[in-house]
Amino acid sequence: MRTIGCIWLRHDAVRIGALLVLIGLPALTVSSAQTQQSYYERLQETCKLIYQTRQIGVLRDTSRIETLIARLQHPEPPKPERIERAMPWSAPLQAHLYAATIVALGRLGDPRAIPAIEDFVNRLEWRHLKPYAKIAVARIKAERAFPHPSTRKEWMQKVAKFTEEAGVSLSEIADASKLSVQDYIYLRRPDLARLALRALAEMAVQTYKGDLQDALQALEQRGIAWENDIAACLTVSLAKLPSHQRTVWLMERLRSYRVVTPAVDYVAQALCDQGDKAIPIVVDWLNELLQERSREVRSSTYTRTDSLLPLCFSILGGLATPNAQEVLQGMLLQMKQCEESYLVNQLEIILDQYPWTFVADW
Repeated sequence: MRTIGCIWLRHDAVRIGALLVLIGLPALTVSSAQTQQSYYERLQETCKLIYQTRQIGVLRDTSRIETLIARLQHPEPPKPERIERAMPWSAPLQAHLYAATIVALGRLGDPRAIPAIEDFVNRLEWRHLKPYAKIAVARIKAERAFPHPSTRKEWMQKVAKFTEEAGVSLSEIADASKLSVQDYIYLRRPDLARLALRALAEMAVQTYKGDLQDALQALEQRGIAWENDIAACLTVSLAKLPSHQRTVWLMERLRSYRVVTPAVDYVAQALCDQGDKAIPIVVDWLNELLQERSREVRSSTYTRTDSLLPLCFSILGGLATPNAQEVLQGMLLQMKQCEESYLVNQLEIILDQYPWTFVADW
């Protein structure tokens, strides 16, 4: 395996900026009075909190709700430095943390969170997160009003309650869901209609798995098209698959991408959510990519494995299990022995920001 050399010598500013967005490399400006050690401590702590917060929401861990509410009640002021990550839209890590917190509280569905959410987004520095707050509050109120709809009528009443509280009609959500989008749209914060679509997908899946098998169909008959938003599409598609088929399906979808795009972040996050059972299939892909890299002709151009190997490493970092971390540590040692300076750098970034999160607000 040959040495690739330093990527900074091979790209102009535009290409470098695009790469930073895709692999999530942090951009920062640190004052001279701050030490590099304190910067890395804050970076690691915030990355860990984002991961833990997302897990609380995904797992519906109601035992942690007070922690999330307290975070919004006593928010930290914006940091003087800008530690940025693309998840997939680029923002300071604090913004990703608070977005993840609001989304998690919406998933938990506890009305005690509503005052904290609303007060938080009334703060000048966090007003840009108001769409997340509106959807979270609407979801909590709909869950409170109709916790377990068992008929189509009750389900559609729950949907009506949600859309009324969110301030966006079902027809507006349907219109937004029919728009064919380019991948670049995921580099921006989702608007209210797209956030509503994602929340409806999750609520419908919960109902579909519960007492009403046609909850998804009821919305599809009203014009909702899940497939035009990657997050909603993954939510619905995975719900319809048996659990033992999900890792294979996700890996097939991941392999179908010719280049790493913002939409890939969502597929990668869904694969990370599968936990340890995803390790074998990810390691197989990793070994294939390393074999491909050994056959690549050395040149000044950016190669396919230059983007796919960091993605593969990041997925292992996102699995956040001892087994996955052991694979990463072993790979770091191997890349150092092979003098693969670029891959060593990518592995160190991922391990510095472990556990890895691709998408903070889904």
